[in-house]
This record gives sequence, structure tokens and C-alpha cells, in this order.
Amino acid sequence: MLTEMDSVDLGDARLDRRAAKVLTALSVAPGASLPRACGGHADLIGAYRLFDNEAVTLPQLLAGHRAATLARAAAEPVVLAVQDSTWLDYGTHRACAGLGAHTHGNERGLLAHASVLVSGAGAVLGTLAVATLVHARRPAPRACDRHRPARERQSYRWVEAHQAAVAQATVQPHVTWISVQDREGDLYALFAQPRPPNGHWLVRVHHDRPTRTADTAVVAGLRARAAAAPVLGTMPVAVPVKPGRPARTATLQVHAQRVHLQPPRQSAAQRAVAALQPQEATLVWAHERDTPAGQPPIAWLLLTSLPVADLAAAAQVVRWYACRWRIEEFFRVLKSETAVEDLQLGTRRRLEAALGLHLILAWRICALRDQARAQPAAPCTLLFTPPEWQALCLLVTDTIPAQPPTLGATVVLLARLGGYLARHADGPPGHRTIARGLRSLHAALRLAEKLRPDWRQQDV
Repeated sequence: MLTEMDSVDLGDARLDRRAAKVLTALSVAPGASLPRACGGHADLIGAYRLFDNEAVTLPQLLAGHRAATLARAAAEPVVLAVQDSTWLDYGTHRACAGLGAHTHGNERGLLAHASVLVSGAGAVLGTLAVATLVHARRPAPRACDRHRPARERQSYRWVEAHQAAVAQATVQPHVTWISVQDREGDLYALFAQPRPPNGHWLVRVHHDRPTRTADTAVVAGLRARAAAAPVLGTMPVAVPVKPGRPARTATLQVHAQRVHLQPPRQSAAQRAVAALQPQEATLVWAHERDTPAGQPPIAWLLLTSLPVADLAAAAQVVRWYACRWRIEEFFRVLKSETAVEDLQLGTRRRLEAALGLHLILAWRICALRDQARAQPAAPCTLLFTPPEWQALCLLVTDTIPAQPPTLGATVVLLARLGGYLARHADGPPGHRTIARGLRSLHAALRLAEKLRPDWRQQDV
């Protein structure tokens, strides 16, 4: 975890050390309150002073993690910059200053918009960028935004996150960067952004935009184009279990066609900022023909700047979009396993600073699960320190091997501390058992350090 703080520079070496110490304390007990995590009055006061310091901001606290995330991304052939927003509810903290109102109620809190990097295989690599927004009051209807320049709208946060991913595509030309959005990110201003050859976007369609094709000047909407697009073939998709819906494998029929998106009509104020031009894109429609009774059919209408020549390429686009679910899981871990919504720090600025450390905690829990599934044979030192894997082996198996075990085996040991039974028919461990295992592991490490402060340097 401390490697995520290597590039942090808060302007004072003492602040840097304090930030690393607070992160370590929080990682010892994911989900614990600050008083419980810090374990003592002096350390608790130090944490409060850290978050209260004007020099300590969310971007600065995330700087080290962001650098480590980009280093992990540089080793991947394909990186998905998945972005989405989540509401952080602090409605019970009435004395907290600087919070805003939710768009669909009277809750008070922050809207956090994050861009999370995911490998092409679906492993969470870390957070690239995060921004927070507040509404001073209930926002006006969106119709009022129609004639405002794109940069002045709150939806422009999607464009800014896309620009951050495109900037990294320029820095890492050997990596294919794909910015992935759901329907709220269906913005023409995003499509019109300049990008390098290895920078792309992939979005689920919300607006039925007018289009032309290369061989005809006839204008038609995206949905009409999808219905007339040639069928490339079929592909299987695993549908995860949900309340009231069993897990199953769906067979999707895949269509694809290259289209020219026509720009929306602009007001004079919008044209004065930037005149939009037609954009070439690929339309991919994947839908289920034979849906089991009582189950909702799967239908994804996607737009991407990626070229799609055949079924294999179209199926890959669909699988990459399916990785968008990783950010939903990431937000769930952030809220349920790090308990970021339970923070009581008094002001928005302090909450934002603490959010930076909790984002790192959420990444580690997700990374332990994802990397153990993607690279089970990799050495556990990829994500575990020597004291951690040695203590795990001793706690669960009563022995310490001469060589570090594999990552997959070590995560299973960690999950067993959290209640995972590791039976033959059990699936791989999930976020919750891994987070519980981390709490048990670090409680044991703290006890060992109290009993024998030099044990980490011993040959055990």
C-alpha cells in the first residue's frame, strides 16, 4: 500500500509521512471509523490535522496512486478508462458544511465522478481521475442547458474525464486506450474531441442521433441503422446473478455498421465556442433473440470510434463494454467496505481529502479479487508484503513456505480468514470476504508487532 504514496508531495515531508501513516491505519481495518483505525488519541489528532490542512487536497493525495496506476497501465496492451458518477450520502451529518442536494431528493452529500482504469481482461488497475460536484439547491430542468456551451454544463465532466484518458494515450502510444461510458456519457462534444490513433471512445447510445453512411446520403436515426445493419453472427455472454434473476448464459445476435454521425443543431452561443463537425463511428447492436420466460432481454446499442471488420472485433467491443460493470463494483466496495459515507469530518474539503485515501483502499480490495482471478499463478508479492503473506500462511496453514506462494493461493488464504470456506463447489472469493480477511490479517500483524517489535526483520 505504501507504494501508492511514493509520489505524494504535500509540500512538507512531515505531511507526506502522516498521509502514509493514516493510509496504513485505514488499510489495517477497512471500514472502521477514524478513531478506531488510528487506535490512539495522538494518531487520531494527526489524522484530523492532515485532512484539515489547506495543502492537503484530493488530487494531491491521489497523486502517488495515480502514478502507480499509470505504471500498471503501461504494462497492458489495452486499458479501459471507465467513468461514472456516484452519490456519496452525508445526509445525517447536518452540521457538515459545503454539501449539496441530490438531484432526486433532499439528501445532502457529494456527487463523485471517477475515471477508473480497467485492463482489457477486466482487472481494476486504479483511479485515473476523480472530481466532486455539489448542487447548492435543486438543479433546474436540463432543458435550460440546451443553449449553453458544452463547457458550462455539468455533463461536461464526462468530456473532461475522456480528455484525461486521451492525454495518457498520447504519453503511452504502445497502449490502446478506450474511454468507456454508459448512456449519460452519450455526448457529441465527447465524440468531437481530438484524439491520437491509439485513443478511442465506447459509449452506450442514449440519443437517436441522425446518421449517414458512406454509400448513401439518406439520413436515418441510429436505431433504424441498427435494425438494418448486417448480422455478423452470435456470441455468448455470461449474465451474473441478481436478486430475482438467476445466473445464465445469453446468446446475443451482433450487428455492426460504420456510420457518419451528424452534429446536433447549435445555438449562436454554442457555435461561437466550437462548431461541431460530422464524426465517423461504428454502430454495434448486440441483442438477445430467445429470452427465457420471465427474464428481461439483453439489448446493447453501442457507438465506438474503434473499427469493426468482423464478428470477432464486434464481440470484443461488446466484452469491453461489459467491463463497465467494474466501476459499479468499485463504487460498491468504496461505500460498503471502506465506509466512506460514515466519515464525520465537518466540511466538504476535509471529506474530499479523506476520499482520496478511501479510493486507494477500494482499489486494493478490488485488485486482490481481480488479479487473483486474472493472474492466479503470479507471485503473491505483486500485492502482498512479506510480513502479510508470511502471517497469512502461518495463521491458516501453521507453516511458512520457503518461497512466496502464488497470488491465487494467497488470496484464498486471505478470504478464509474472512469466512470463505474454499469448498470444491464454491466460486472464487468476493470483495466482502477479502475485506473481512484484511481486517483479521492486520489485527494479527498489529498484535505480533506489539508482542515482538522486531519480528518483521527475523527469519521466521
